[in-house]
Amino acid sequence: MRFLFRTDTTVKMGTGHFMRCFALAQACKDRGGEVLFLTSAVIPLAFQHRLKTEKIRYESLNVGMGSRLDAKKTTVRGFFWGADCIVLDGYHFGPAYQKYLKERGHRVLLFDDYGIHPKYFADFILNPNILKPYASYESAKAKLFLGPFYAVLRREFVKTRRKKKNMREPKRWIILMGGSDPANMTGKVIKAWQMIRKNSWKVAVVVGPQNPKRVELRSYQSKDISVLEDPKNISALMQRSDFGIIAGGSTCWEMGRLGVPFAAIEVARNQRPLLKTLSRLGICKNLGSPSRLYLNTMARKLRGIIIHSTALYRMIKSSTQWGDGLGTKRVLDQVEQRLMQLSRAALKDCRRVWKWANEPEVRRVSFSQQSIAWKEHLSWFRKKVRDRGCVFYLAAVGQKPAGQIRYEIYGKNAVVSLMLDRKYRGQGYGNDLLRVSAAKLFDKTRVKTIHAYVRPENKDSQRLFIRNFFNTRGLHRVNGTPARHYQLDKS
Repeated sequence: MRFLFRTDTTVKMGTGHFMRCFALAQACKDRGGEVLFLTSAVIPLAFQHRLKTEKIRYESLNVGMGSRLDAKKTTVRGFFWGADCIVLDGYHFGPAYQKYLKERGHRVLLFDDYGIHPKYFADFILNPNILKPYASYESAKAKLFLGPFYAVLRREFVKTRRKKKNMREPKRWIILMGGSDPANMTGKVIKAWQMIRKNSWKVAVVVGPQNPKRVELRSYQSKDISVLEDPKNISALMQRSDFGIIAGGSTCWEMGRLGVPFAAIEVARNQRPLLKTLSRLGICKNLGSPSRLYLNTMARKLRGIIIHSTALYRMIKSSTQWGDGLGTKRVLDQVEQRLMQLSRAALKDCRRVWKWANEPEVRRVSFSQQSIAWKEHLSWFRKKVRDRGCVFYLAAVGQKPAGQIRYEIYGKNAVVSLMLDRKYRGQGYGNDLLRVSAAKLFDKTRVKTIHAYVRPENKDSQRLFIRNFFNTRGLHRVNGTPARHYQLDKS
């Protein structure tokens, strides 16, 4: 499977969008899949290093985020790379952007946080922050992944085990205010912690890679305060902690997974639904918005939380119930069940292809419209599966046969022929079959150009080839029958 991730990270928007895409990408790689990241601008060095470590390819589009040109470039790259699914994460990927990708035949998974868009066109919507769908989701024909059981976590959090926490008095603290923290909540939280600390307490302060106050925060380094800049062992730091003060976001799911009780600050509006859900489930305490969180107020709230060991115990118990770490697996399992997979045709597929080929709808749009005899088909099929000049794929959706596509190769040219099982027509699977197989053909052979010939009355196939970047090359004749000629050149 090939997953293309379209996301961005800036100081203003933070790093959360990128990091949860990275978590899903890790899981794709672990399953043997291929991953490509596209961003509007150059990725910061810290994230380039993460991608290189995982051997994940990345490219910059050099376009305005969420623009029509952005959608066009993403669509073209997705087609010629043969993406099975395009994953979008960012609020700039609105209805027009999603619709553009869908109209050009792509499968789309969208990360969403708080139902910001009036309409959705994605095939899958992933929002672990809510328990019930927003009204705007109800009009979408999408598979919904909602609630904590679909929280996407990086590999290190899935594998790390929980450790027993000190419920009587949290002595080891951790502060994480996100990857950028433009409002410098980190400094404010450190001061609040100093107001309530005891001599035996220690705190690890994690400073993100895009934090503009990194130099200023280093001044807090002391015997009891460890200032750590973009540490690589973040899961181990969390695991050793008895209590955390964090920004609302994906970090909440990570803390919950490790069973660390925590208080969260709503540093951005989009975090409100998440913190509301987590508070309702008893996983965390919501300290509220920074605009109303004065230093004395924060210190008072923190003191009120930690003096009640029963409250801390309830937080750990709730996180144990909801944070099982299997959200990433659940998402990919269900997405892959709806994506098309290709395998080389074998003799066991002969009868199924024969039945498809003899369906009245298929014969009507074929250049030879007579029914095909079984013996004739058997002889032809045996030759094709052994022919090195023929690339012949069977397609399946959720392990159920869905169609076939065949390329007859003549030097650097190939002629394509395809058909779908009637149960899978009109659902976009023709786009999937053509896009994924064409990318494989270009990757694995010397073919530079693919040709398609379609009867003039076969409007569905004509739209299919045009949608998938084939150019019209005028009229032709096949077996004496008029045909429209379409051509796709390797990018």
